[in-house]
Amino acid sequence: VKRDFFRRLTGFTIGEYEGTVSYGLEDTPKKVREAMEKRNLTDSDITDLIVEFLRVQKSITSDFNPICWPPIWMPEELGIYCSEDTMPMVSKEVYEEFGLLYVNQLSDEFGGIFLHSCKIQEEHFPSILKIKNLRGINFDLSGSAEFGKIVKFFEDKIVISPHNYLRQGVPF
Repeated sequence: VKRDFFRRLTGFTIGEYEGTVSYGLEDTPKKVREAMEKRNLTDSDITDLIVEFLRVQKSITSDFNPICWPPIWMPEELGIYCSEDTMPMVSKEVYEEFGLLYVNQLSDEFGGIFLHSCKIQEEHFPSILKIKNLRGINFDLSGSAEFGKIVKFFEDKIVISPHNYLRQGVPF
């Protein structure tokens, strides 16, 4: 990866635009697109960087298992575990325009996705099922949609693996 890409990416993520990229996506997606064009960033630049980083990790270990929090192991041939914590910060429409594309590129590259998002909202359920080769979801019970609704929507489709990290005593 060229140094110029890192310069453009850093300028985009901490550059001259107010707020974070996720808030910008929700409030003014057109301005985010303009900022990307100004920095010569394409839709897949960040995903390409992640793919390259994971390929390098995979090339130097015989036990490749990219993980995020909380640690969940799955066989390498089923894909990777990926965090999507910005999803609940944006609408379903914005997620499908910006986030879904990248997650599907990662799934295509590595053969599947086990998705983590600290908060799973009911509005995003259909979008989550649009992830190619989705193996499962992990989320915090205390910040997400009602557990029964999550089970009803996703049962018999994917693995449901919640955790109870933020608040104790959440009823199932």
